[in-house]
Amino acid sequence: DATQLAEIKKLNFVKSAQPVSRYKRSEPLVPSGKIFDSRGKQTELSYGASFFQLDTVGVIKLHNKGFLGNGIRIGILDSGFDNLGHAAFDSLRISHRWDFVQKDEDVSGDDHGSRVLSILAALDPGKMIGASPHATYMLARTEISNPPDSTKDYKIEEDFFVSAVEWADSLGADVIQSSLGYTDFSDGPDYTYADLDGETAITTIAADIAVEKGIVVVIAAGNEGNKPWYHVVTPA
Repeated sequence: DATQLAEIKKLNFVKSAQPVSRYKRSEPLVPSGKIFDSRGKQTELSYGASFFQLDTVGVIKLHNKGFLGNGIRIGILDSGFDNLGHAAFDSLRISHRWDFVQKDEDVSGDDHGSRVLSILAALDPGKMIGASPHATYMLARTEISNPPDSTKDYKIEEDFFVSAVEWADSLGADVIQSSLGYTDFSDGPDYTYADLDGETAITTIAADIAVEKGIVVVIAAGNEGNKPWYHVVTPA
């Protein structure tokens, strides 16, 4: 309002302020509910079973306005990306991929990352459409496959995570998404609840720095509700 605007103008780093012009489009960017795949083929926005999850979080409204991820670069950090030949990924745009464990471009390992990726990038009309099927993706594998104890991580996996965040930043990521979390370790002290202060876990520190640099960081809260831990895991 006018009072807030007057206060903003007093700030020593503000040179001037003026209203943003308004313009209303006569029609949405996606006429008749159709989109184009990466080959330029027009296809119907037929969501299949994915409609309800997208509608719940408001994505359908964004799609109807033409926001399908065009021009957005998304880095995904996960344990592996198998099955990328699935039909849902026929239009998938991948600019970079890197395995931080094996130090090569083979990001296979398991299909957890592929499942997460499908929620964002799938484009299989009538069956599944992701939230951002026209975005460009950078895939990073940061987890060691098949550890002796699948319930625990290795401390170095946190270092792989941080390296992948820096890698995604260097490639111009607008968004970093990861459905990983760290509390119990096979080769080092576990995190305690007191450690979840946002200042201790290096993955949390890395996520904070990425946000400070303007990257949107989205981290899964974890699946700990049925375990003795009960708390949100790091870096979430």
